Amino acid sequence: MALEFVESEKGKRMLVYEGWYSAFARSVKIAHLTLPRLIVKFQKEQNANQLVVERLLAGDDPPLRKKKYRDLDRRLC
Repeated sequence: MALEFVESEKGKRMLVYEGWYSAFARSVKIAHLTLPRLIVKFQKEQNANQLVVERLLAGDDPPLRKKKYRDLDRRLC
């Protein structure tokens, strides 16, 4: 049953959200997060993502990914 859930679209989306949440939680590094602090962290995250998108639209190369992900991409293509 768990495997069927992960293979479903809903399961895949949940894994993406869990991955984003895990990375975001590591970047926050606050044990007891209050709403104002959370808003500031979301704004910083949004600004960082907007900067990456603007650089990509301007023609810059995408940021270099970790070697293990580059190797995985090469194998999948």
